[in-house]
Amino acid sequence: MPQPTPPPFQSSHEDTTTRLDRQPLPPSADTARMNYQNNPFTIALDGLSGIFRYAKPIGIMFVILSLLGLTGSVASSAYDAMNPAPQPTTETAANPAADLPAEQVIGIIAIVVGIIAVIWLVALLVGTIIKGFVDVAAAAAANKKEITFGQAASQLFRRFPGYLWLQILIGIKTFLWTLLFIIPGIIMSVRYTLAGTAYFARDMKASDALKHSTTITKNNWMTTFASLTLFNLITLGTLSLLVQSGAQSVLFRQLDEYHAANTQTPGAHGLSVAVTVLVWAGVGLSLLMLLAFGGLLATYFISQAA
Repeated sequence: MPQPTPPPFQSSHEDTTTRLDRQPLPPSADTARMNYQNNPFTIALDGLSGIFRYAKPIGIMFVILSLLGLTGSVASSAYDAMNPAPQPTTETAANPAADLPAEQVIGIIAIVVGIIAVIWLVALLVGTIIKGFVDVAAAAAANKKEITFGQAASQLFRRFPGYLWLQILIGIKTFLWTLLFIIPGIIMSVRYTLAGTAYFARDMKASDALKHSTTITKNNWMTTFASLTLFNLITLGTLSLLVQSGAQSVLFRQLDEYHAANTQTPGAHGLSVAVTVLVWAGVGLSLLMLLAFGGLLATYFISQAA
């Protein structure tokens, strides 16, 4: 007589890869170290691959936006070349505003200011939405979870108020740091880069995501900076949205793993050092030229006043 098949063996011990709440345990220090990349070129390449694997519709959208931007830039340059601006004449142009009553002038100014404000708000919202798709795609690739365009849009707009507040916080903090002679603003803007990815990947509040980004990038500034910069230099910024999203996904995944494992990341790659030195040399030269130009202007006006 056939005997019933016994049920599969189940250990009484908890799986060592999960917590009691069935959530995955943080990776060990050895696992994190084995998976770590610090070459900015390979980080960008792997990031691009990850975006097209886990967030392909958004990656395609970034490519289309990049092509539209490039086409518009080329068309604008061609138009300017074929239609040079007219040379100024010595004749004094009439000023219609001089003949208008003061009330009408004030009204026109108010209308212009209102139009500028509306344009600025629309640009802010559109820019935030595009940046949101960058961070949603980066979060999906960092978590290695495929996402459709509809799912990405739903996730973004469901949490859009908090995300908008996060971008406002980043803008305010970066501006305040920039007041300390520009360089601290550049440094902190890089440390805030992964805040949007953390906001979606770990379902954090805006303030917590900002703090988490500054924490995991604290000793990894050079790697973060070079990974976000190198490929944009190579492509002349034509694929900036795609490059940024991909690099953020790899950077966030591995830095977050190291943070969870409570272990120190390896040092910066030599290529990261070279990119950082090159860019900072350019920034320093630009600042020196700006200071020299300002000194020349000041000398000229002082001489004219004397």
